[in-house]
Amino acid sequence: MVDLIADVAQPVMRLTAGAFAGTCVYIWAVQHPVRVSLAPEGALADFRAVIPRAERVQAPLLMVCLLAVAAVLSDSPTWPVVVGGALMLAVLVQTAALVLPINRRLLSGTHGEQLTTSQAALSRWGRLHATRTVLAVLAAVALCVAPT
Repeated sequence: MVDLIADVAQPVMRLTAGAFAGTCVYIWAVQHPVRVSLAPEGALADFRAVIPRAERVQAPLLMVCLLAVAAVLSDSPTWPVVVGGALMLAVLVQTAALVLPINRRLLSGTHGEQLTTSQAALSRWGRLHATRTVLAVLAAVALCVAPT
């Protein structure tokens, strides 16, 4: 039974790590540069339209990946899986501690209140998301090269 779980968990781990990293790269390389090139009203409107959707995709990918990492580690702990899992856990911690509070601030409040602080918040969000993207890509590489 443990072998069956590991046999299923490894491809799930790789698939979700790659998909999560891919969504991070897309947001960092495509969406966010366009967003910050808009006027403050447009940037805030775009953020409010896109981020809830991104959260609905990225949160499950990250959680399933971490569960799959745990299953793989319980069967055959290898350094790439340990490192990749630690990096994905760092993504979770950074997201919960630093990114989500900015998301909540930009998603809440009235439009007028947000315009005065949205450019600074979006700039900080972009830097944090860049870090998150690097961590996610490194994790995906580690998890995808892990021996089977």
